[in-house]
Amino acid sequence: MGKRSRKRGGLDVAERPMPPRDAAASEPAQARPPRGARPPKQSQYADAPATGFFGRVAESWRMAGERPSQTVPKDQRRAARPERPEGIFGGVPVSEIAMLAGIIGLTIGFARGFDEAERTIVISAAIVGLGAFEVTAREHFTGYRSHSFFLAMLITVAFHGVLALGVGGSVGNSPLLILFDIGLFAVLAWTLGGRYKRARQGLRGGAR
Repeated sequence: MGKRSRKRGGLDVAERPMPPRDAAASEPAQARPPRGARPPKQSQYADAPATGFFGRVAESWRMAGERPSQTVPKDQRRAARPERPEGIFGGVPVSEIAMLAGIIGLTIGFARGFDEAERTIVISAAIVGLGAFEVTAREHFTGYRSHSFFLAMLITVAFHGVLALGVGGSVGNSPLLILFDIGLFAVLAWTLGGRYKRARQGLRGGAR
């Protein structure tokens, strides 16, 4: 379609060719937004410069939003967690029942008084200690859960109690014995912690 010219103020002015009327209709439908639709809202930090304090903060927010989530699903966490080891008697909770019976005995003994129920209190405390030792030692030495400090404290208290009851007198309140208890506790906690780490590493290596 050739250019036409017309006179404007005595000069020939070239006219631009007019587009056909059906040009808008020939455009694809997807290029035109639907009527009433709003354009997507852009964040005010999308084009923030990475210079300056606020620019670096905006850039870090944008990168954190684009970073994929690294959370492990709950099913995979349960599959990776080792199973709790069974007790000596299989699925029968003998140690837990013994601890419950020992706690009941301690309650009765302290209600009656230490002077009248000294033997009951000592036997009940021993039963509770043995049950707790069996449960925690089983979990600790198999790499299921760490009980280094609890086991060290339990062994130290048992040693102190046996020595105080066996020797008698003022041995239980001796400063030298208390210092020995502190040293024994520290050595046991360190040794038991290393034993748990080795058991845990062996458990992970076997799972591979």
